[in-house]
Amino acid sequence: MSRIFPLVLMVMAVVSGNGCAIKPIPLTEGEVQVRVNEDRAVLTKEQEPLNGPVDLYEAMARALKYNLDARVELMHKMLAQTQLDLSHYAMLPRLAANAGFDGRNNFPGGVAQSLLTGRQVLEPFTSAERNIFSADLSLSWNVVRGPQ
Repeated sequence: MSRIFPLVLMVMAVVSGNGCAIKPIPLTEGEVQVRVNEDRAVLTKEQEPLNGPVDLYEAMARALKYNLDARVELMHKMLAQTQLDLSHYAMLPRLAANAGFDGRNNFPGGVAQSLLTGRQVLEPFTSAERNIFSADLSLSWNVVRGPQ
């Protein structure tokens, strides 16, 4: 046991050190620009192309229809609604079920020593079953929800 402890401690230190050695790679300016162009292409792919000169009324109609700020705001609202819908699930009760089995081909046995005389009791004994079944069912419901 005393030989294994330093080895386990050293392995844990090496693994922890390697985990801390990983550094995130920042995005370059070119990668960010490519992402911006892709996002802009997605937002403008359904716009009707311009066919000739545009009068004032058509320009106002296009401004209302293809307003980028309004579309981004709509996407923010849709995201907030999705998060709100998911937060309602957090208010539901949580149920967790676990089951286990521990089996042996023979009875676990042992020997005893008398407390009065200090002599060993000759007959071996058992204090456990050959097969052990375990089950756990837990239900939790957090009624009081604070800000998250």
